[in-house]
Amino acid sequence: MADETFPHEESGIVVVPQERILLPSEETNETIWPVQEIRFNKNNCILIVDVDELGLIERMVDEPLLSEFSDLGFQPKKGLHMTVVGYENGRQIGDALEPLSAEEQETLVLEITGMAASMDWSWCPAGELQPFRGRRAKGLKIISRVECPAFNDFYDGLGQLMPTARFKLYPPHITLLKRPGAGEAIKKASLSVGGVALNRPILNLSYPTIEG
Repeated sequence: MADETFPHEESGIVVVPQERILLPSEETNETIWPVQEIRFNKNNCILIVDVDELGLIERMVDEPLLSEFSDLGFQPKKGLHMTVVGYENGRQIGDALEPLSAEEQETLVLEITGMAASMDWSWCPAGELQPFRGRRAKGLKIISRVECPAFNDFYDGLGQLMPTARFKLYPPHITLLKRPGAGEAIKKASLSVGGVALNRPILNLSYPTIEG
């Protein structure tokens, strides 16, 4: 049973602690980026990799740029993580679980969390920071794309566990900063983000949405 294998909370979240995750060897990694734990919510089937660590945002965004973001109303996001399975893909897992018996559901959850625990979730920042609209809210968020090969491997495994599911693979990323509303100040702001003016993608109002 999944609950007997990994700790879980009353809210239905199965936790794979750091000591149960396959972690990279420090001898083979020049720069280590944090991986804390894996959390799978059995209620909505969302799976995240917790990467939160004190000072992580400052490692990923230089101080002058971080100060400019702060002046524009952006705030550091709490609970930094990579969303591996978001709402859309979570619904696909939920649909696969629904017709199963309680025992079969627990078995599938165990297979999902066990597979996640067996993978190397090493990651590193990749490319420039990017602005995105939140999935539901009108606010903006600043994300950092990351390289994390385990995403593809994990979805290959999910496809084998649930052959009829139709999963979408979103770009791995970490949301670093959030701004609740998009007012005129942010629309008109001219801000350099990795050499690209932030006002260009913002002014055309074609914010892509992204899971997580």
